[in-house]
Formats: sequence, C-alpha cells, structure tokens
Amino acid sequence: MKDRLSLPMTIPRWAKRFSGPQVPLLVFVLAAMPFSLYGQTPGQRIPSRERVHAEFINNIMGGINEARTDWMEGIEADDLDSLMETYADDATVIPFDGGPLYGKDAIRTYWEEVLPGIGGIQSGLGDMEASGQMAMVAGTYSLGRRQENGAVVRETGGILTVFVQRGRDWLIRAQVFGAPTAG
Repeated sequence: MKDRLSLPMTIPRWAKRFSGPQVPLLVFVLAAMPFSLYGQTPGQRIPSRERVHAEFINNIMGGINEARTDWMEGIEADDLDSLMETYADDATVIPFDGGPLYGKDAIRTYWEEVLPGIGGIQSGLGDMEASGQMAMVAGTYSLGRRQENGAVVRETGGILTVFVQRGRDWLIRAQVFGAPTAG
C-alpha cells in the first residue's frame, strides 16, 4: 500500500507560471486586497444591494405617483383626453361591472359613459412591487357616484394597477377594479 503523500501530484499549466520568487509577491498582493469593494472615486463605497434596491423603488414610486395623480385629476376634472393620456396604447381595464376592455378605444368608450356620473375620487396605495420597467400597485379607490335623483353615493373598492415605463413616463398597462361597497 502506497503512502498518500508519495503519489505524484499534477500541477496545472497555469499554476506553473506562479512558481519561484513570484509566489510570495502574489500572496502579499492577495492578502493586502480589501474585503469590500470601493468605487472608482477615492473614499466612495459601492452602495449595498439594499440601498440600490431602495433607490430603484423610490425612483419608480415617484413616476407611479405622478401617473396616479394625473389619472385622478383627469377623473376629477371630467377631462377624458387627459385621463386617456395615463393609459398605454395596449392597456386593459376590467371594471367591476363588466368584462375586460382591451385597448384605448374600448377604454375611452367606457370612461365616456361613466365619467359624467363620477364626482371626486381618491386612491390609496396598499402594496407595490416593481421589476425593471413594470410595477404593480394594489390599493383602494373611493369615489362619489351621482345617482339619477342627484344624490351622491360614496363607493369604495379594491384596485389593482399595473404600470409600464415607456420612455420616461409611467403609464397604466392594466387595471382591475374590485366590486365597490356603498359607504
């Protein structure tokens, strides 16, 4: 039985280049390297993954909040053209009282019908997730719906909105409204 230490050892070709007097220098250089990375500007650390993610989400939230505000202002002002600018060309809307509406033409027809009967809208943010150029926002909406007798009934419900980034703008790509409850 042969002793393990006496077995021939094969040294890879690339490792043979680092033999002799170069080995102590290589060990010194590797030992002197810091364990954390630094940016190219002296004194600047590369931000942590958590910080980069937080800044990413913060930037997206700014764009989404602007789009949500434009959407609500379009409804409040009964401004159909302004409201339609918040939707992507290939948007889908699923109102609580009907089937899916595909594309801006179908969405415009829907809002033309219901917009005159809506007075004041609020939208609350419950949850948000983003990846790349897409974000999903779940929350609530509350609006006043004018009845035939002129009375305004407050309705609240859930809303799920998917936003996409097109250029610098965030647009509504999909919107699903939950059944409202009168309040």
